[in-house]
Amino acid sequence: MPEKENKFKKILEDIVNSSGTESDQINAISNLMGNLNTLNENIEICMAADRGIHIARKSRPEMAAQFCLTRAKAEIAQAGMIIAEMRNLTTAINWFGFALETAENRYNFLNKKLNSIWITTQAYIDAGYELLNERPIIGAVAFCHNTAGQIYGTHYLQLKLHYFKAGRPWRSRFGNYNLIKWLDLDDFFVIEKKSRKHLRKVRGDCLRSIHSALKLFKQEEVHSYVADTYLGLCLEHHSFNSPIRSKYYFYVALQYMRSHDLQSDPRLKLRVEALRDMPSIGSYRTEKVSDILPEL
Repeated sequence: MPEKENKFKKILEDIVNSSGTESDQINAISNLMGNLNTLNENIEICMAADRGIHIARKSRPEMAAQFCLTRAKAEIAQAGMIIAEMRNLTTAINWFGFALETAENRYNFLNKKLNSIWITTQAYIDAGYELLNERPIIGAVAFCHNTAGQIYGTHYLQLKLHYFKAGRPWRSRFGNYNLIKWLDLDDFFVIEKKSRKHLRKVRGDCLRSIHSALKLFKQEEVHSYVADTYLGLCLEHHSFNSPIRSKYYFYVALQYMRSHDLQSDPRLKLRVEALRDMPSIGSYRTEKVSDILPEL
């Protein structure tokens, strides 16, 4: 285990072995996770979430549920690099099959690993909602709905790359026209019918979850979270290549922030500036697939 992970494991053990109550330990782990980044500290998030689930399962199931959803979010983030490598193995022009047995074996290995990540992610989501039913505190329910929506949004983007079909340049050429993208027809040219149906389902799960969270945040009048959720809807619709809906939720968020004096909120300001600079059409679809995959 790398030195950084060993140090983090030691911090977790110190929290668990401390003389504090279970609530103190849960809060300490929650605060610890709040300072971690899913981009480069996924392993640490998984370790902390698993420990938090174990501690909170009996005494505070609503916190265990939130740890489960956070764990699911960290789990699915691991799929990106796997899909990138799989695409590198199959995106050559006129590709129709593996030339080497080693490449085919590698692809099959990665495919099993990818599906295992997706299955594990859904298992943590299901476990979280089961725990939530034991103590459905509104704040915890809203957090879980919102996090589940983000997870399904990430899953949607991963599936877009995973289902992309290479080998037909003329289809890709049509699918890359801005007008085709604006009409949301590019999937028709580069993704098979069965896969498009799956994508629509995942998109529906994402939006239903986030709208459920939004309803609860409004009910509790937690204005900063309402504004943040509107911005989240802006981002998801941008990913779904729905520029009109994306802009709509962006301006709804701005209006909501003005009406509740939230313009100076540093976290919201950062999100607004990041979303303001986005192109009208989903940026992940405006370039060639080879240009947006990370380097391995």
